[in-house]
Amino acid sequence: KEKITKMSCCKDEIDILDGIDQITTTSFEDLDKIQKQVLVAYTYSYVNQFEGLAEKVFPHQHYEPPKLIRDINVLHETFLI
Repeated sequence: KEKITKMSCCKDEIDILDGIDQITTTSFEDLDKIQKQVLVAYTYSYVNQFEGLAEKVFPHQHYEPPKLIRDINVLHETFLI
């Protein structure tokens, strides 16, 4: 004989937190020297990430294999099974 009981695990409470009303922004001149260097280096590396790649070089693009006069596998009777 089991009995099901409702447990009170939740409460009807609302928490209100006060946040910042105004967003503070800083200009580039307000940053110190190290922050400017890091920002410039990051921007430079991010922009250069999307440069195009050099064209692929195919060294054997115009190579034609030699013309076979006889089929060597049939001539020596060697077959892969």
